[in-house]
Amino acid sequence: MAFINPVADFVTKYVFDPCIGQICYLVRLRKNIEKLESKTRELTSKKNDTDSALATAARREGRIPTERAKEWLDSVSVIEAEAVWIKDEYEQGKTCLRRLCPDCWSRYKLSKRAVNLVEDVDYRLAMEIGALSTSPPPKRAVQLETTPIPSQRTARKALQEVLDCIHDDQIGIIGVYGMGGVGKTTIAKEVNNQLQSNTTFDIVIWVTVSSNPDLSGLQKRIGERLGLLDLSNCSYETARENLLTKLRGMKYVVILDDIWKPLSLEDVGIPRPTIENVGCKILLTSRSREVCSDMDAKPAILVAPLSKEEAWALFVEKSGSHSTLPKIKPVAEAIVECCDGLPLAIITVARAMANQLRSGGVGGCPTGVETVGHWC
Repeated sequence: MAFINPVADFVTKYVFDPCIGQICYLVRLRKNIEKLESKTRELTSKKNDTDSALATAARREGRIPTERAKEWLDSVSVIEAEAVWIKDEYEQGKTCLRRLCPDCWSRYKLSKRAVNLVEDVDYRLAMEIGALSTSPPPKRAVQLETTPIPSQRTARKALQEVLDCIHDDQIGIIGVYGMGGVGKTTIAKEVNNQLQSNTTFDIVIWVTVSSNPDLSGLQKRIGERLGLLDLSNCSYETARENLLTKLRGMKYVVILDDIWKPLSLEDVGIPRPTIENVGCKILLTSRSREVCSDMDAKPAILVAPLSKEEAWALFVEKSGSHSTLPKIKPVAEAIVECCDGLPLAIITVARAMANQLRSGGVGGCPTGVETVGHWC
């Protein structure tokens, strides 16, 4: 009889216990479904809280979900869908039972599936998501407001020269120079905007330098575009190193507008383009060709004043057809001549004349419009 106990233990462990466990799935179907519903409601509540927190972070700070948060939310959505399917199958099974045709095998499988899904729910409830959101990656380029130049052949020619240099791997630093008001900034802005859809570069950064550059201010503005929002709290040297480290891992175009005197790129934290880091460009604008040369800009592209025909066409475009009236055209042409082909001057005067013309006057020619001295 000594052999009976080991045999009994074996049969209990490997035959009866497993059978009882499987039978429990069948017997406890309703309880398993109810437990699944309760757990799923708890999980859905956590999901809704997470969605709300992410929406608030997006609205207030423009933040985006982390990959871990997105994976968690996606997995919860899958669980919710499966829980709904199990509940629907259970309800259909109850209808079938009332008709006295129970399908034990289907009920068994459904109960087991509900138990397994509860385990998944518990895992997701206990899972530490960590940080829900993060700062979004910077846009490739920020759209800048600028004056269209399709009718300005001279400006279009300079723009195309700059774009050709941007896409030339042998060129790192490009200079654009010319008189104040000739359209250097307009061309640089057009370059910035056209590079928005160019996947060659990771980022295009616009910085206005001006006559008295503040290095810390330049670092802060560049850092903001790179997502380095804490540079204002750093020392000048730390900010410089952070910028250098960040930009060395990217293909970038940095546009430095309105430089009055040579600026050390390294002091700011901008890596100097070399043959080794192909795909990195510096575009600078200045009134002085010497400044471009001192900053090793090769080439330095001259933005010439508009031709007489281009200047007149731009003036008419901005002032309106009134400027072509017989009483006004001679004065308008003389005014355009005074502007020396500078688009900024032409646009400013044309808009001022248009405002006066709209204010009315004898024969559509208000006092002052008919005298060149009033405008030049």
